[in-house]
Amino acid sequence: MKKTVLLLAGTVFLGLSLFAGGGSQSGGGTAAAGVRKDDLTKTVPLVVYATVRNTDEADGRRTDPVSRLLEKKFNIELDLTGVDDANWATQLAALVAAQDLPDLFTTNTTVAVTDALIASNSLLDISPYMADYAPYSINDPDFNLMYELATRKTTANPEGKFVNWGLCRGSWDNGTWPTVGNYILWDVYANLGYPKLDNFETDLVNVLEQMVKASPTSLSGNKTYATGAWFGDGQGYGEWVIQYTQTWPENLSYAGALTVALDGTDSTMVNMNQLTNINSNYWKVMTFYNKLWQKGLFDPDSFTQQEAMYRGKVYDGRYMYIVPGWRATGANTEFTAAGSPHTFVSLPTFNKKSEARVTVMTGGERQYGISSKTQYPERAVALLDYISSHEFSRIATNGPEGILWNMINGKPVPTEEYLNTATRDREFYLRTGAGIYHHFLGYGSGTVDPATGISINLATYSPQAVIKSMNAAIKDFCAYYGKETLQDVYQSATPITQGYGFLQFDSLPDDIQTYWSGLEAYTAKAFPKVLMANSDAEFARFRDEMIAGMAPYRPDAIFQWYWNQAQAQAEGVKALLEAAKSK
Repeated sequence: MKKTVLLLAGTVFLGLSLFAGGGSQSGGGTAAAGVRKDDLTKTVPLVVYATVRNTDEADGRRTDPVSRLLEKKFNIELDLTGVDDANWATQLAALVAAQDLPDLFTTNTTVAVTDALIASNSLLDISPYMADYAPYSINDPDFNLMYELATRKTTANPEGKFVNWGLCRGSWDNGTWPTVGNYILWDVYANLGYPKLDNFETDLVNVLEQMVKASPTSLSGNKTYATGAWFGDGQGYGEWVIQYTQTWPENLSYAGALTVALDGTDSTMVNMNQLTNINSNYWKVMTFYNKLWQKGLFDPDSFTQQEAMYRGKVYDGRYMYIVPGWRATGANTEFTAAGSPHTFVSLPTFNKKSEARVTVMTGGERQYGISSKTQYPERAVALLDYISSHEFSRIATNGPEGILWNMINGKPVPTEEYLNTATRDREFYLRTGAGIYHHFLGYGSGTVDPATGISINLATYSPQAVIKSMNAAIKDFCAYYGKETLQDVYQSATPITQGYGFLQFDSLPDDIQTYWSGLEAYTAKAFPKVLMANSDAEFARFRDEMIAGMAPYRPDAIFQWYWNQAQAQAEGVKALLEAAKSK
């Protein structure tokens, strides 16, 4: 088992000095052995495996303007392969076995696979290259905080080398359209006369029942439901609705095969096993969905349909309530194009204390590494540095300047075409490049660029987009709470609107890993029976049976292992939290 080394506040935000010649913990700048100078003028091939959007364009040399911009800027022939999370661990293992790792690739996989890459010296120690080839990052406070997290010493990485570069930092939202929320069709709710809606457990169920009765058919004339899910996608993504409902609205996230809840308020671990304690958030959510099921309000197709069918129903107005924020904003665009008054709006948290409306992804949601065998380490570092910047994040999200946006008086301004684009098809992506590099960029779309004061995603968060989004329903929502904007509503309703995550857990010991895998598979198979119970008594019986059936997988042992890890990091986490809040 690894031992976590705590981080001290004094080590955070070292800036340029961290990478000055010979001064870094792993060697620095041109003084470091093995680092040659590359003036970046000679064109070289670079093979990259990244989580990019599928636009039906074949892997290899891409034709979109963002890819062309990168090729020209760094004199590279960019061979880009898109990977998806579901298959990447298997794909990466095959590349390792064949000793055919790409120059630059995502290491966003299991801790064990990443540790194996580090232990086998398959990943380049990037630190010695930073001073000469990372001008954007060495002066970025957010990067330096990520660096502190990425270079903690572990058994696999005893020297604390910088081998995992965190991308998708900052936040995917700006507090108005959280990635996870309690979204309801506000226009339908308002037409009911704003019935009592003070809690999640009972009021929301009652309100959703009234909403379905008031709006029984969708835009296309189909039957409506309170909500639905995409369990048909199977273990993992298929369980998303169960795993994420009431997490960010409670400033929580899960770990430990759902046994562990992490509190984003102070980056600590909740002292309650989420699977075995019936008072946990997990069982509160299961109870909520079961109550909807008993009333015939939970879409029965949820147990077989995949996310694509779920998405179509959301966009057709067949659900009164949804959780994923990206589907809420997508649906609103479709509603507007169809001339419908329907509008999803995220309710303020019911607890009135803390909500992760802006989740600060300090370590990055995605990690990338460079092969230790690359022939072009300098070019790979330079590319990754630019990818990591606010500037590229804006370009990756909105396309290069001059297509969908222009810089006016130092501020990026979206075009009317961009603001009015309802459908993003293959032609749109290849013409504009906007959104193709959606998980291969430095900052989440809600992050504010310090150079412009404008959030990265101009179609959603720019001042022009905010004004355009203020339709009748959103104006009514703000008026109901006595405020002028969505941000005003949420900031006044909840004292804490940020979520932090500094806890980092080591590779599981073999026995815990075995229990963890078994518990994860068991839970995925067992929960539908409980959700579909036809009475409260049956629900309680099925719930207790499900909990009893967990025993062979030692859920309490899993929880205890995580708890011990969290307590060992307590002081270091506190220091990091203070540093992040003072940034």
